[in-house]
Amino acid sequence: MNKFRSGRPAGWLLLAVLFSIGLCGGWFSEPVSAADSPAVTLKGRVKISFPPLMLTDIIKEDKLPSGLSDIYLGDIPAVGKGKFINRSDVIIAARKQGKTVPEFLGPNMRSHIVRPAKQVLAPEIKPRVQKLLENHFSDRNKINIEIKKVPRQVSILPGEYQLQLARRDPYHRLHGSDWYGIEVLQKGKSTVSFRVRADVTQFVKVPTARKLIMNGDVIRAEDIVWEERESGSIYGGVITDTKSVLGFETKRSFRAGQVIEKRALERPLAVKRNKPVTIKYSFNGINVNARGIAQGSGAIGEKIVVENSSSDERVYAEIIDKRTVQVINENN
Repeated sequence: MNKFRSGRPAGWLLLAVLFSIGLCGGWFSEPVSAADSPAVTLKGRVKISFPPLMLTDIIKEDKLPSGLSDIYLGDIPAVGKGKFINRSDVIIAARKQGKTVPEFLGPNMRSHIVRPAKQVLAPEIKPRVQKLLENHFSDRNKINIEIKKVPRQVSILPGEYQLQLARRDPYHRLHGSDWYGIEVLQKGKSTVSFRVRADVTQFVKVPTARKLIMNGDVIRAEDIVWEERESGSIYGGVITDTKSVLGFETKRSFRAGQVIEKRALERPLAVKRNKPVTIKYSFNGINVNARGIAQGSGAIGEKIVVENSSSDERVYAEIIDKRTVQVINENN
């Protein structure tokens, strides 16, 4: 009994060893003959700048054995970081991808993958960011940019680099202090990103009232003067072209010198509610006019409901000019 008990652990240990050998030898995968299994030697340290990470990056052989050129080994580390690839990682990757499992030679059990880095300091970053933001706003009027905060240093890959604004569009705020995302481009690929804080003051030419403009007035060219103002002081929408202001009707009054804001304007009404209109009907080339009453107000091109004065029928019509509407074909 004692001999049985004392020999039991040894038996379990032997079984575990055999199981491990079977696992490494490929009991649970397609068998590979010794002749078909290529032999490779792992490098101890590997520097790689850009993905992908392949088995060919971490082996010493110049002439690659058949079946090893396209074994993908996962992501590469972040800039300035490293990670290890073990022999077991290679075996698992090969089996998952249906590739030939290599035979390993040499003492190295793993490769240390390192992504190289160089440090770029704030005095170099700041003027580049300044120029980037200035170029970004170059299609606008006078603008002043003051860089307030940049990282003390940024780790990038060795070599030349360029900066670009991150995907988040900074147009949401063109004045005051704000954060801007910056990406580092190297060989056409984004490698690192960081943020900077900048004060942006933008000046634009906007329409101002030459004299008192009353609520409901239609703005004419002689009613306005174009002046340069800070965009941050305009909260009702900035107007930068004449077509967005001339001929529009005001929804409130403007005193002399006051900026005319976009939200305070509306297209002038060609037809007003409860006012008489001429209704135009068109059917199979036949045009008929009738008198009616507008049930709503609108500008040219807008659609309103009108009531035929003779039949009391209500129809949906488009305003084509002052006090004239065109019935919309009911089949459309």
